[in-house]
Amino acid sequence: MELISVIVPVFNGAPYLSRCIDSVLKQTYENLQILIIDDGSEDDSLNIAREYERKDKRIRVFHQANQGVSSARNKGIQNADGDYLVFIDGDDYIADNMIETLYLDITKTPTAQVAICNYESDRTDSSTDTNRTEVLDQEEAASRLFFRSSYQGFLCNKMFKTEIIRKHHLSLNPKITICEDLLFCFQYFMYIEKAVYNSQVLYFYTDTGTGATRTDRFNAKRYTMLDSFSEIEEFWEKHPVSEKVKRHAYNYLATVCMLLFKMTVKYSEEAGKAPMKRIFQSLKKTSWKYLFSEWQLKFKVAYVPLKIISSFRK
Repeated sequence: MELISVIVPVFNGAPYLSRCIDSVLKQTYENLQILIIDDGSEDDSLNIAREYERKDKRIRVFHQANQGVSSARNKGIQNADGDYLVFIDGDDYIADNMIETLYLDITKTPTAQVAICNYESDRTDSSTDTNRTEVLDQEEAASRLFFRSSYQGFLCNKMFKTEIIRKHHLSLNPKITICEDLLFCFQYFMYIEKAVYNSQVLYFYTDTGTGATRTDRFNAKRYTMLDSFSEIEEFWEKHPVSEKVKRHAYNYLATVCMLLFKMTVKYSEEAGKAPMKRIFQSLKKTSWKYLFSEWQLKFKVAYVPLKIISSFRK
């Protein structure tokens, strides 16, 4: 049985942490290394993690000053001994068979280097859960990272091969606080041959109402989504990708630009002038051909006037 490392970053997650750890300890696949990284929590998270560490020898707890979730995940990667890596956020939880399912998917599929499952909010009815497995080539797998209707570029619903991460020195960028996982996944997917996607809902995330992606308030960190995409573009200059992947990536970027535009206009005093310039610079990279039928109508309607305005801005 190969060792699988489970990386759990935690920041002020005391109300949910026991549920998260218990879901990992209940896994049908038992040969696990569980790395809990407390990122400077100010609540009882560290004490809870230490208590579990005393009870189960598979658990190791690390503590660091608050540096953000990317830094915490990198700490986990650095200390992982497993042949495979799984990431679980400290306020989420997983189905009892998630790790075993992903492990069997990745090991029983020739040339597969990543296994993916479906996910949903813990408040969502999972009655539509299905069990369909697809083997995807690199182009299709990378394209779906940008699909709003697919598995997307999240870390937590995937199993990665440690060997690929080590060989290519992959890590998360601590300066990017939103879409940092998309950037990591995209880079990783550039080194794979095949991916296995299982449509079973095995990962459950918790909407705490305090996340960085909330749209009902101004958050300057949301502009780092543009930094993530800039690094993706830089990466594919060295690792050429197909036009199909670029189309879906720019479709995603256009969505990001319009969401940021909406926030910037609504909170113009907090935002200042600089962010709007960045948004239009990014929007110029997109074009009408990158709009697909999956788009919501409001984005299609907004696209044309924004593109016209962007063409006249320096």
